[in-house]
Amino acid sequence: TNFWKALEKTLGERYKNIIIHVLAYPMPLAVIFLKSLLKQLNTKLTIFILLINMLIISLLFNQFVSLGDSIFSNMSLGPESFYESFKGARHNKFENFRVISFWTQWFSAFITLLVLLLGLTRVFLGSKSKQILKPELLFFIALIVTYTFMTLITESNFDRYYVPIITISIILFAYLTKFNSLKIWPAIIPLMLWAYVSIFGAKDYMELNRQKWEAYWYLRHELKIPKEKINGGFEVNCWNEGEGMGWRDFLNMDNFDYLIQFNPEPNFIALKEYEFQRYFPYKKDKIYIFVREHKK
Repeated sequence: TNFWKALEKTLGERYKNIIIHVLAYPMPLAVIFLKSLLKQLNTKLTIFILLINMLIISLLFNQFVSLGDSIFSNMSLGPESFYESFKGARHNKFENFRVISFWTQWFSAFITLLVLLLGLTRVFLGSKSKQILKPELLFFIALIVTYTFMTLITESNFDRYYVPIITISIILFAYLTKFNSLKIWPAIIPLMLWAYVSIFGAKDYMELNRQKWEAYWYLRHELKIPKEKINGGFEVNCWNEGEGMGWRDFLNMDNFDYLIQFNPEPNFIALKEYEFQRYFPYKKDKIYIFVREHKK
């Protein structure tokens, strides 16, 4: 009984996230087939499918809340302290990215679902369903159903868990639309945009953490500060030099004399700054070493 209650709860919390991820990411593939499919169906049927598509997308995105902060909406992810994180004082919060992300997902999901509905209609009207029902297709369907079920019974939930679902969905999508002629150029623009976000978003995150490590190295090896007196950011196990610091009380500043983060705290002043270049968005940024006033 407890299992089914938990499954009902997680299904209600996650099904929109899963469906929207599955619809949004194949969009560059879907847009390749849009023009061809629109030509193959009559105008009235196309308008009807458009209306059904709009209704489904509206229901999916109604009160939709995406998973937690990403590196794009919270630019301080990495050198942010536990204290900053839990009190919600985030540096350089890119609120516009939430709006951009929402409408990008909305538009992408709309295009993919439209092509999916047009493609299914084309398959059944053209009696081509037997051509795509092959053993390997059934295997991928069984695989995606099984894996999706596993994501629904786990206690934790991160969008990276959906990568296999997205990948298999693209394979299934290709099976459905393979009887159409391919014109690759419509996919180039969204792929280039996503490549920019992926590549430079990752570059920013790595650069930001490299600056944090330089700051930590300066404190430990030049100023000879004990690591117990340094708060180097949220991911404690990533900067403790492989030694068990334990999960001490990082939710207040009383235990530390040195902070590596973006914003100062009361009774702390800047000791050293590290400037770096962001590419998403394109701008100069800085993180700081802050020291307790009486320790300087």
